[in-house]
Amino acid sequence: MNPSSLYQDLVDDFKKQNELIDEQVAIFEPITKSLRKPAAQRLLSKSFLVILEIIFYCLFAGGVLFAFMLNHLVPFYILNTLKERGSATGFVVSDVNVLYWSIIGMTVLIAVLCWVVARLLRKMRLKNTVIYTVNKHIRVLLAQHLQRKATIDAIEKRHFTELPDLRSPDHANVNQVPNPGY
Repeated sequence: MNPSSLYQDLVDDFKKQNELIDEQVAIFEPITKSLRKPAAQRLLSKSFLVILEIIFYCLFAGGVLFAFMLNHLVPFYILNTLKERGSATGFVVSDVNVLYWSIIGMTVLIAVLCWVVARLLRKMRLKNTVIYTVNKHIRVLLAQHLQRKATIDAIEKRHFTELPDLRSPDHANVNQVPNPGY
């Protein structure tokens, strides 16, 4: 094994690692800047999202319960009475039925919409958690890359004269060019 070729291979690998770390740092820095704060956290904190989620689940349950208990609630039991008595009340039975089922339908629709909003709040909360975790790990990776880059730069500065330039093989070294002033 030729020691100079091993030396050259190690130097080439060192230079390539330096370039690779520069590229990776350039990729990671914008990602960490964009992930510093989750988008939903700018508006709502995690605890507030949980509270809203619980409220909307309760509204969903209340809406479903309201649809089933409509005949027993104070202003709405009149509709049931009108529906049961029929035309004796002076109202058209079909109109009373349409009003009764419309109120139940709107109640169920509002309950379903509350359930959808609660699920969306849950997804938003979970995505914020994922974004926070990803941001934490990318920061660790970036810190490791920056630490490695600092180590490589220190080695490169310490042994600057010993490392060849990889841009072109016939590139002249500044120290090898004769000074015309002498």
